[in-house]
Amino acid sequence: MTHKHYPVLYMHDGHNVFDQADSFLGVTWNIIEAYVKDKSLPEIIVVGLECAPGLYRLDEYSPFEFSIEHAFERQVGGKGEIYLEYIVNELKPMIDTKYRTLKAANDTAMMGSSMGGVISTYAAVKYPHVFSRIASLSGAFYVCFDKMIESIKCANLENIKKFYLDVGDSEVEGGKDSYFVQVNNILYLLLKDKINSNYLKFQMIEGAKHNEAEWAKRLPNILKYLFNN
Repeated sequence: MTHKHYPVLYMHDGHNVFDQADSFLGVTWNIIEAYVKDKSLPEIIVVGLECAPGLYRLDEYSPFEFSIEHAFERQVGGKGEIYLEYIVNELKPMIDTKYRTLKAANDTAMMGSSMGGVISTYAAVKYPHVFSRIASLSGAFYVCFDKMIESIKCANLENIKKFYLDVGDSEVEGGKDSYFVQVNNILYLLLKDKINSNYLKFQMIEGAKHNEAEWAKRLPNILKYLFNN
């Protein structure tokens, strides 16, 4: 029997991480399959975070309120701080008590795609002493771009050990063509001034679109990057 303890990765949209039956378009991140196929992947505990249904997901995954013309019947967002407070103050202590986790920020990561990338990045801003390894895939930063930029400018990110950021060059969901590419490029340039270049990685993925199948392809290498000390 092992008594080994493990780093922890918190992943948003947990149904898309593990549950094919409940996942968007019936496709998951294939994380279990990735570990079966590649024995060199880092040994970690993955916590899949269940998302709220419908527009309530957008409420939780954005720290700032926003609206998109003709898209929603109300303003959304603004509850990201409450969501992160729950993870930090209630969920993480429970996970650390129940499982053999390495509890320090150096061993704790957060990852998400699209709006999950937004809230993961905000976790680095607000809780770098809790989450020091961050991955944002295809972050939908355009929904609250100005406020996100200001929050990053004011943040101390010296404690960040790894920050992975990417975007596909064929992502157009949610807005005009090139929205995703533009905002992620700008965000990367800002993060370059805040995070040691040895700990920051940005990738433009040729031909990649905005879906779980694309993120699943990138996942194994991202895991290796995040947890390679």
